[in-house]
Amino acid sequence: YQITYLDAKPEENWTYATSLAYLEYYYQYQPDLFLVAYDEQLPIGAIMSILKPSFDGMHLTQMELLVSEDFRGQNIGKQLLTNHFELAIAKYHASAIEATVTSHDGSPFLPWYQSIGLEIDSNRVLLHANLEDCLQKINTEF
Repeated sequence: YQITYLDAKPEENWTYATSLAYLEYYYQYQPDLFLVAYDEQLPIGAIMSILKPSFDGMHLTQMELLVSEDFRGQNIGKQLLTNHFELAIAKYHASAIEATVTSHDGSPFLPWYQSIGLEIDSNRVLLHANLEDCLQKINTEF
């Protein structure tokens, strides 16, 4: 995870410890939807998500798809997604996916997800903030 994000998001400072904690969270929460692709014994890609009930059935949320930069363009991501979606549909009757994708200039991720059918939801906006900053503003401005 750390190496993949150093390539894709150099502004995020993932360490070995934070990467391990992040992956362990997903694995402990939904181990059967945590899939890994290998080249011999070397992990080269992974996909994971969390299931959440919604009005129209179970939704895959907080999905993460990672493919090592050296192995991109070899349909590894496509195969991981296919296996992940088929498993979620068969085992949990999942009906939809909610995904957050990096949209900064030059990111190959948003167009790739759109090419496989994910659409931008104009009714939703991802909000993100530092909690301490929010508390300070809440306490000083309200």
